[in-house]
Amino acid sequence: MIQNEMLPIEFWEFQLGVGYVYYGVSKNVKYSAPYPEYGEKLWRRAQSNLHDIFCDKLEPKESIKELLDGDIRTIADGILSIIIATYEV
Repeated sequence: MIQNEMLPIEFWEFQLGVGYVYYGVSKNVKYSAPYPEYGEKLWRRAQSNLHDIFCDKLEPKESIKELLDGDIRTIADGILSIIIATYEV
């Protein structure tokens, strides 16, 4: 799913919301929640944390510049894989 470029951001926000709501909950529990809203909030928080890790103010950190000169998809795949594994999206 990560490599499917046809999936819109709303799909990922919904999936993140579902993963967030069910994180650490036993498998037989079911909720109803505003999954897209939760996913959007989670992604905003993740973006902020990722920015702090990869950037000094508005510029990429020196250690990250080499990665950015390469294939940005590799970085995105890695970051999304971590989020997906953590929240079982």
